[in-house]
Amino acid sequence: MLQQTSRTYEPILEFPDVPEGGKFHIKELDLSEGVFVFGYISSFLSWIQPYEFPVELLRDALWNGVSVGEFIIQSLQVEAAFIVCLTVGVLLALGAPCILGTHACYRMLNSRRDTGRTEDSSDDTANCRRCSLMLAMQLTSVLLVVGIVSMFVTNEQLTRAVDLTPNVVHTAFNDVTTFLHNSHQQLRFVITKSLDHSVAVINNDLDNVEELLGRPIQEELAMETGTDVALDALIDVSTEAIVMSERVKALLTSCAETLELVAETRERLADLNLQVDVFRLQCPSRYRPLCDTVDTGGLDVRLRLDALVSDDRLAKIKGLGDGNLSLETQQARGQFHFIPQRVEKETRNARNGVKRQLTRQKEVLYDSIWSLDVITRDIAYKSEDARNKVLQIAKEISTIDQWRWFIGFGSAMSVTLVWLLLVYGISCGCCGSQKRATHILLASVVLMCIFSVALWGVALGALFVGGHGEVFVCRPLYDEPEFSTLTHLVDQPSVLFQKGGGFFSNLLYGNSTMDVPIRDVLQKCKKNGSAYSTFRLKQVFDMDAATNHKRWDLMHAELERLHVNLTNLQLLTPGLQYQLQALLHATTVNLTNHRTQMSGQVTGKDLSSFADQMTSVANQITDMSTLSRLDTLASTTRQLVISHIQPLERHKVDLVYQLTALEMKMVPLQRQVNQSLSHLKTIQYFINNQGSNIAYEKFQDYRRRLVSYVDQYRTHVLNMTQLNVASCQPVWNLYQAARLFFCRHIMDPLNGFWFATVWCLLLFLTATSPCLKLIDHYRHLRQNNISESPSETLMISEQGTSWTTPGDPEPDGW
Repeated sequence: MLQQTSRTYEPILEFPDVPEGGKFHIKELDLSEGVFVFGYISSFLSWIQPYEFPVELLRDALWNGVSVGEFIIQSLQVEAAFIVCLTVGVLLALGAPCILGTHACYRMLNSRRDTGRTEDSSDDTANCRRCSLMLAMQLTSVLLVVGIVSMFVTNEQLTRAVDLTPNVVHTAFNDVTTFLHNSHQQLRFVITKSLDHSVAVINNDLDNVEELLGRPIQEELAMETGTDVALDALIDVSTEAIVMSERVKALLTSCAETLELVAETRERLADLNLQVDVFRLQCPSRYRPLCDTVDTGGLDVRLRLDALVSDDRLAKIKGLGDGNLSLETQQARGQFHFIPQRVEKETRNARNGVKRQLTRQKEVLYDSIWSLDVITRDIAYKSEDARNKVLQIAKEISTIDQWRWFIGFGSAMSVTLVWLLLVYGISCGCCGSQKRATHILLASVVLMCIFSVALWGVALGALFVGGHGEVFVCRPLYDEPEFSTLTHLVDQPSVLFQKGGGFFSNLLYGNSTMDVPIRDVLQKCKKNGSAYSTFRLKQVFDMDAATNHKRWDLMHAELERLHVNLTNLQLLTPGLQYQLQALLHATTVNLTNHRTQMSGQVTGKDLSSFADQMTSVANQITDMSTLSRLDTLASTTRQLVISHIQPLERHKVDLVYQLTALEMKMVPLQRQVNQSLSHLKTIQYFINNQGSNIAYEKFQDYRRRLVSYVDQYRTHVLNMTQLNVASCQPVWNLYQAARLFFCRHIMDPLNGFWFATVWCLLLFLTATSPCLKLIDHYRHLRQNNISESPSETLMISEQGTSWTTPGDPEPDGW
């Protein structure tokens, strides 16, 4: 679309909307930050492992051929805290069996030394001691519930996360493919379709050169010189000249008719003169003096039209009716009004050249952008290959996790079994069944000792995996904003790539053009930067250079050829100038002189008076024949007046009227012709001297209009690719989802599992000694009850206590 605010100056292009592309689905998995109960364990792990990732140690192990001994020694320096924790765990694993063994030895020694001694079951101290031990065991059992629940929950969370791994991997790689497709599609669309749109608009303006270049030149000429007004006035002159020509034709026609009447009248007057002369000669002598009074002098037509008829200026005006002036006027108007068509014709080759160069630049741009297609294809192949490998690994991990789940479930069930025995033993002790409580508590202690070793092994194994995952994987992943460990690992000079280059460089078969620091990628993608600038695709496809039309020399050369030449534009042609000058000369005809020449009587003698004179003379003659002849001459004269002299008078009056009317029109026409000729000379002078400058200025406006389209295209492409399209935010979302899934959904439950297991094992360790003491207490109570005699029992009963049989529970309820 095109919003045009003026005819020639830089309209605003509306480029097509960029397609959004495919949708991303990683967020639909709901891998959000959320609240992770065991996230605090990372702080504990940071305390026991404060060192950074051992980058140099890894480099030596991978590429420098360090010996196993040296590697172990260097690893011990890094893993000292972990080794201490593992050592402490091993020692604690032996704690419960050692306590049980020590207690057994102690009991064996004390049983020989204290044979026969009994403990007074009614002693207040022993009762208080038993209550304290029961309270401790009850508290321990409550705390064990927390650990057991945590073990079950974290074991299930970890299993669900592992089961979700293939789906997460599949979704993540699908989003990678979508990101590649969307970025490539959007970049290519912005670059190519926007150029297609710009070229289409340019071609449309090139085809519309009449309106966009020819018409402004025409309007500028009209505004500067008033050409349109002059040509309109010239049309008026031409029209008026034709009207004047018709008037002159009518005048000369009237003159011809009058001349015919003059000739006929002159013949009749000559005949009348001859008859009068004959009459005078034949007049009787006695009447001769009277007949001689009939004077024939002046019997002639005095109306002279020769000068009028032969006037060459009137002949020229009459000749205007042949259309030469109108033809020249139409040609002049055509020269002006067909300036747009002339411009279209003169610039046709240059415009076709511009179109060819634009097509050529499109082809060059399409060839250049092919490098983006190659990179996108290569990364897509790599992504697909990585997807298959990672999915295979995820399936293997799922298989392994089934065994891990059984181990975790078995560990939790083992702790649950111990807890059930403890709770059952405590319940039996509370109900007064010391014998049963003793056996159950002893069984729970034995199971504690047996399970402790295995459970400590499970816990330490989980600590080893989860701790290293948290410290060596999650910590670098969350090392924002510098990502120093990741930078050392994958950026040049990298640890993981022996051949040099960074991650993205090796992703593209060692292509150095894509050696982009991963830190920059993550930082910019987190801020929703564009893929073009973030991944430095300028090294692959220099969009700035490709869209820089200033380097399109051939196109600009063709644009320069669009210049219009107006030096040979002739509005005042020689023919038109000749016709106007001829008309101007013709309009100087002296019609007043012609009109003056026709003033006075038509004949030299007033024929009506002459006829009256003859009648008067006839009245004085008595000779009938003479009288009759003279009356006949008088009648003939009067008839001549009626038939010729009066029409001739009317013709003269009409001619005078026509001359007067023609004279009244001649002066304005002369002024118009003079003005038109002067104006056209000025216009032609201006065209000859300034026409080329006007055409060049309008050409520059037209050229700037065309260039503005490619300028807008370039600005649009650079702005869109730098800010608005091919956003790499999905890369950050994938990175965020990956670390959330690994660290929060896998590592945190795994660390939570070993922490809950250690929690339960420490409770086992702390509960072993109280449990053994409680067993001893129940055993002494049973021994004391057995050793009491019936008389002593009866005596006690008589002193206010109830009768109890040996072996019955004590009445205190414990």
